[in-house]
Amino acid sequence: MYVFILTIAVVSMSAVSPAVARNRSADHGHRGHWDSWRPHGHGYGHDSHRWRSGSWRHGWHDGRLGWWWVVGGVWYLHSQPVYPYPDPYYPYPAVVIEPAPVYVQPELPPPEPPTPSIPEPVSPPPAQFWYYCEAAAGYYPYVATCPSGWKTVPAVPSGVQQ
Repeated sequence: MYVFILTIAVVSMSAVSPAVARNRSADHGHRGHWDSWRPHGHGYGHDSHRWRSGSWRHGWHDGRLGWWWVVGGVWYLHSQPVYPYPDPYYPYPAVVIEPAPVYVQPELPPPEPPTPSIPEPVSPPPAQFWYYCEAAAGYYPYVATCPSGWKTVPAVPSGVQQ
């Protein structure tokens, strides 16, 4: 397992090292950076006429293939030709970083303590009645009409003694 990890590390390092070496050797006095819009350290930023008198050239220069803006013998590397010509006075765009919004939740008042509830008195169920007709000697609904009038009697199921 150790040998496998060591092999992966060596292969990774060898793949990265040519790119790092190439990048460090890219500046040979001409500031040849991809998309380098401004001359660096050559004084052309103050001489716009001289800067604008440059020309595009496509080809190899100092071991690199690309589009070159050539001004006074100094070669500036670009990924593609740019029109209008690179402007040494073009300001960089402003970057505004908005702070993240801060949300403040209002503090809620503490909840009211629960009031002790007094249980309501339980009332007995209402009394139930049957309607009895003495003239017919029967109960409603088995007797439809009662000529002597209905009498209310406590409802007692059959077989239950009072």
